[in-house]
Amino acid sequence: MELKSWVFATGNSYAKLIEPLVSRFVILIIPEYRFEQFIEIALRRLRKENVNERTARLIAEKVWHELDSRDIRDVIKVARLANDSQQVSSVINILKEHRSSKP
Repeated sequence: MELKSWVFATGNSYAKLIEPLVSRFVILIIPEYRFEQFIEIALRRLRKENVNERTARLIAEKVWHELDSRDIRDVIKVARLANDSQQVSSVINILKEHRSSKP
């Protein structure tokens, strides 16, 4: 009996991986979201978090423009930390400070 297996991996970069490992994968480069795509995905995802559309749009716009992030996980993080639209800016500022203090 032959066992066939597949391995899938994702990452932001493969630059630090050794060549023998990289040679075993098919590398697919997926372009970053455009702003409109990011907003659409964020709205859809935050609907699952029971965030109203107005607040979800605010979060997505601030994550894109102020946090300078294209990561949907950041949208979810802000939504979970901010109890309402008024807290969104505070959470964004805290995340910006945290990121700027990293070495």
